[in-house]
Amino acid sequence: MKIQNNIFSYATAELSQDAFLCWFFSFARQDLKAIEEDPDGKISALAKKFLRDAWPEKLGNLSDADLNVSAILRQYKNIDVLVKVNEIYNIIIEDKTGTNVHGDQINVYAKSLMDDNIPQENICCVFYKTMEQSWKEPNAVNRTRQDMLVLLNQYDGDNMLLLSYRQHLQDMEDASSGWQHKPTEKWDSWAWMGFFRHLSENGLVDYHGKYDGYGYVPNPSGGFHALWWECWRDGDWQLLKDKGLAPAIDNLYLQMTSEGRIYLRYHCVKKHYSVNARKWTESWFARHFKEKYGIDFILPARRSPGTTGAIGFIPFGKENYKEIVAAMEAARNTFLKSPDKFPE
Repeated sequence: MKIQNNIFSYATAELSQDAFLCWFFSFARQDLKAIEEDPDGKISALAKKFLRDAWPEKLGNLSDADLNVSAILRQYKNIDVLVKVNEIYNIIIEDKTGTNVHGDQINVYAKSLMDDNIPQENICCVFYKTMEQSWKEPNAVNRTRQDMLVLLNQYDGDNMLLLSYRQHLQDMEDASSGWQHKPTEKWDSWAWMGFFRHLSENGLVDYHGKYDGYGYVPNPSGGFHALWWECWRDGDWQLLKDKGLAPAIDNLYLQMTSEGRIYLRYHCVKKHYSVNARKWTESWFARHFKEKYGIDFILPARRSPGTTGAIGFIPFGKENYKEIVAAMEAARNTFLKSPDKFPE
């Protein structure tokens, strides 16, 4: 059943999600057994399964009868949700919708409980985020929208609040899958993020390096969504140095944007920036793509000095992105290994 007027279409803030999680875990309290909202205990069983799966070392062997949520605290020491189990175990839940963890939040929260003389072995941290994130939070059990949908899809009851939240997550999932059936020019931010997640999780970019990731990139003109990856291999910096480019250009990496472009970008230490090294590199790639592929490698309209910047880009669409990605990755590697040197 598709819920037409879903409260979670309006209650989109993280505090609303906090409230849902508190409500959900409250069904794992022994004093809320067989209440009207959950007469057959189905929500209770799912809430306990979430907790058990998050911390199998401590809770995995506890039966439903032996697992009791003894307290649920909101914003205790700034923790989003703190669930206490059997008056011993403490589960910190840091939940996000679209924002990211700030600083060392999760470890700070755990330390604050240890300051209450709670042993570290009785503390578990869960990071739950409903929108896409390209990395896992360290020192926490990571739970995604997809994980929660797998859990809630086991529910066959009629509690409208749970069904509404499940539908809310499914609507997000459907939106992030929009890239599969819409033309590229019709993709919204959800479709782009879903596409970037697909590329990253399925190894469709040549990630060998220090980082890859995707997310929103703010700028004065409104910002865009992007996926970036390094293709970095041991020895690449030395190859750039041998070409006479490093440290003026000490890295070349790739970026795919929601503008429908795949960029080759450089990195340097700002004090070593060289517009001549940049122009020479641009010319090499423009010539290479025209000679090898017969396509235009489009150079930037302006060149602002900085630690990062565009060498150039090639437009792409859903139909040809694999070919363009492969060509860009191959061109980067060909450039590094070519005998051509920057004439200082």
